[in-house]
Amino acid sequence: ALYSIIQYLCVLHLYSILSNMGDAQYLFVDVAIIMSAVFTMSLSPPWRELVPQRPPSSLLSPQLLLSVGGQILLALAFQTSAFLLAHTQASAANGTGCGGAQQGK
Repeated sequence: ALYSIIQYLCVLHLYSILSNMGDAQYLFVDVAIIMSAVFTMSLSPPWRELVPQRPPSSLLSPQLLLSVGGQILLALAFQTSAFLLAHTQASAANGTGCGGAQQGK
């Protein structure tokens, strides 16, 4: 679910500037998300001991919803900050401000 939401947020950011991702860009995002998950999961060692408590059996448990919600907010914050940084750098390079009009020329 998180994988789909990350791509959905990326597409929403691009639609806001009337753009879209191509097949190669979808592939790059897929590889980046999957490889980062594979590397981080392979680096985490097993826990030292088993505990008697069972894991939550419901997908709607507060712990799981909080974890997924936190990851969604983290991805949204990262993508929004990267989008805004790229937008301000592009407008500074073009000599345009936030309104898109030429400044000082």
